[in-house]
Amino acid sequence: MKRRSLWPLLLASLVGLVILVSLGVWQLQRLSDKQQLLTRLEQRMTVVALPLAEALKEEDADYARVKLSGRYLGVPLRKLSAHNGSPAFQLVQPFLTDSNHLVLVLRGMVPESASPVLNDGPATFEGILRAHDDGQGLFDPDNDSLRNQWNWWDVPEMLAQVEAPVDAAPVPYVLHRLPIAGDQGPIALPPKAELRNNHLGYAITWFGLAVVLVVMTGLVVLRTRNIS
Repeated sequence: MKRRSLWPLLLASLVGLVILVSLGVWQLQRLSDKQQLLTRLEQRMTVVALPLAEALKEEDADYARVKLSGRYLGVPLRKLSAHNGSPAFQLVQPFLTDSNHLVLVLRGMVPESASPVLNDGPATFEGILRAHDDGQGLFDPDNDSLRNQWNWWDVPEMLAQVEAPVDAAPVPYVLHRLPIAGDQGPIALPPKAELRNNHLGYAITWFGLAVVLVVMTGLVVLRTRNIS
């Protein structure tokens, strides 16, 4: 019986192995880049706070730590959330700064049934700007502005519900208010750097497939030799 040539199989396996290993290495490089970015974002949230107007001059103010003074407007918007495994609302209230910027301030979290008493006088505080521009998720219900129930972040529509001076400059970010010592209001939950970081899992998958390819190729080679 004529021995079947193994060269086409070995060549194809080698090409596949190079591709799979290259993909795994690429994912490890992306993992390193993502970890460095997360570190920079964490550091950005701990530096000395900038005035809001100055931070907005940056090309990307996401995760910038800012300070602002002004007054709250209207009633808080209620964004559905959860806290300690129970239904809760994030209270998001419009805020008019002394620099005439209109920004949505996430004041904190309250239980679903709570009716907190909020201090709506003039205020000065610090917070972290977040873009919240991911849009509606696949399983997110529609927002109901008439009932003041928001299931996902829609910053432009939220700002549209605010009665504010016509010359106020809307800010396309949500300001997560940082906790204030002795504050008895909603539970302020400072944001953490949240970026999708699945690159290690992807790298393991590609390297795993490379190992499977080597093992399967070896089995085929051994079987072919035994038959011949």
